[in-house]
Amino acid sequence: MHGQIIHLGTLWQRHRALTIFGCLCLMALIPSFIMSQTDPTLFNGVSTWTKPMKFQLSIGVYALTLAWFIGNLTDEARTGWRTSAIAWAVLLSGLFEVVYITWQGAQGEASHFNYTSVFHTIMYQLMGVGALFLTISSIPLALRLRRQSVLPHGAYRSAVIWGLMITGVLGLVTGGVISGLNGHWVGGAPTDAGGLPFFGWVRDGGDLRPAHFFALHAIHILPVTAAVLAALGLRGAGGAKLIKVLSITYIAITLLTLMEALMGKPFLGMLLP
Repeated sequence: MHGQIIHLGTLWQRHRALTIFGCLCLMALIPSFIMSQTDPTLFNGVSTWTKPMKFQLSIGVYALTLAWFIGNLTDEARTGWRTSAIAWAVLLSGLFEVVYITWQGAQGEASHFNYTSVFHTIMYQLMGVGALFLTISSIPLALRLRRQSVLPHGAYRSAVIWGLMITGVLGLVTGGVISGLNGHWVGGAPTDAGGLPFFGWVRDGGDLRPAHFFALHAIHILPVTAAVLAALGLRGAGGAKLIKVLSITYIAITLLTLMEALMGKPFLGMLLP
């Protein structure tokens, strides 16, 4: 990204702990996938291992992405205690989320919205705290990159900062709506069976997960867009202005997706069979 090739060597140099954690999450996908093919247990109409795989993938990629972005800070900022606090908040909260969700999946039980016992209620509340730390961590990193980045002003720098801010703010908003409604289904049958493959997004009612997905992955979509613009020759101030317009458009699309779900309308309902 931004003229550099992303591989484990550079990630390791940028932030060792987040790189190790991210790789371990992705490696956990292998046994989880094997279990999804051999364990017949279903939860919400799909394999009980589907949710662990989603979170292993999502949190693993998120950790590696933050490791990459931290490498764009000045040496002083990258090794300072504030950046370390951001990284370790992500690592510890992400580790808790992945381990507990995987454990509950292995038991064939819910991790989210599970109030069946005092233990499960407390663990779900702790998951909420962990999710808060995971999501909000992108905001202080964006602010540090805005002040102490080695990246030149231009499309890519703008995309990284906008992406981190959108992920932090809209990730909290969409996650808060899901938590407040005690689930992601709005008006449809409470099952993921027959939904969009792997994602499970339902097609017979509203689903809050697409908006949450867009919010959380702004940190990937916008920088990749900036890389495409750079390949087309839009790198400097012109590219940065275009990224600003695209970021505002991205926010609008995410909020529109959220509003449609709240009205009970399926994501891409007119396009999906």
